[in-house]
Amino acid sequence: MSPALFLDRDGVINKDNGYTHIWTDHILITGIVELIRRYRKINYKIIVITNQSGIGRGYYSDAAFHLFMENMETELERCGAKIDHYYYCGCDPSKTKCLNRKPMPGLFLKATVENNIKLEDSIMVGDKITDLVAAHRAGVPSLYLFDELNNFQVEYETGFRYNIVEKLREI
Repeated sequence: MSPALFLDRDGVINKDNGYTHIWTDHILITGIVELIRRYRKINYKIIVITNQSGIGRGYYSDAAFHLFMENMETELERCGAKIDHYYYCGCDPSKTKCLNRKPMPGLFLKATVENNIKLEDSIMVGDKITDLVAAHRAGVPSLYLFDELNNFQVEYETGFRYNIVEKLREI
């Protein structure tokens, strides 16, 4: 079993432009390549867990999402920062209550089984409280709220501990 570095996609790996689905140059968040490299070097699996309600809402297709991911993986690998796998929920939350959509833990649990992950040594980095709630519900103990723009000046009451960081190198 291996620990995992779980990463949200929009707002952690790439800039979040609202229903982000078209790859562009300079879309990667500063520090993400170094973060992935650092954790790969100490044998963490790198797993992306992302909500993609734009698919369910009809803003873009599954194919457009997978093309974005393919471009992202290619760019990260070019920089020496390979991810192991990604999981996504494309449901429209206004129409479906899905156990895979964060803040529910379904995708974390699926990733854990499929990738033989040791949750008690794993880490989650998200840019929304729902990312951390889902990870906590799955049993991930080390939780980081990435707040590059310093929007979260006060910690939300969640009933569990998490860290707020402004730079990915702080993780």
